[in-house]
Amino acid sequence: MICLVCEPRYLRIEEPINSFHREWASDPPNAALATEQHAGLVAALERLGVEVLKVPPLEQAPYQVFTRDVLIGGLGAPIVADLRESIRRPELEALRPALDDAGIVHVESARGHLEGGHVVASGDARCVGVGDRT
Repeated sequence: MICLVCEPRYLRIEEPINSFHREWASDPPNAALATEQHAGLVAALERLGVEVLKVPPLEQAPYQVFTRDVLIGGLGAPIVADLRESIRRPELEALRPALDDAGIVHVESARGHLEGGHVVASGDARCVGVGDRT
C-alpha cells in the first residue's frame, strides 16, 4: 500500500474554500503543531509497513497537505484529480513529478471536476459524491 503525503510547511488559510476553512479563518492552524502531527503520522504509517510517498510542498499551495483530494485511487490506475478551486491547482505541479519519480503509472481526469475526497472504493463498489465541487 502506498500513502501520499505532503508536509504542512506552507499550510495557511489564505482563501476559505469550504466550511472548515471558514471556521479556521479566525483560528488558523498552528504550523508547528501541524508539522509535529504530520511527522507522527508518517512514522506510524511507516511502522505499519506502508510505503509513504512524500510530495514536495509548494509555497503557492497552502492547502497541499490535503493530499486525499489530488489523486483518486481504488479504481485501477490512480487518476490525477481535476481540482475545481484555482488555489488548489498548483498542487498538481508537485504531484505529477512525484508520481513519475516513484514509477507510479497514472491517468489524468478527462474533464469536469473530480477530487479524491469525492470517490470511495470498497471491494467491488464505487461511490462518487455529487455536489458543488464535483
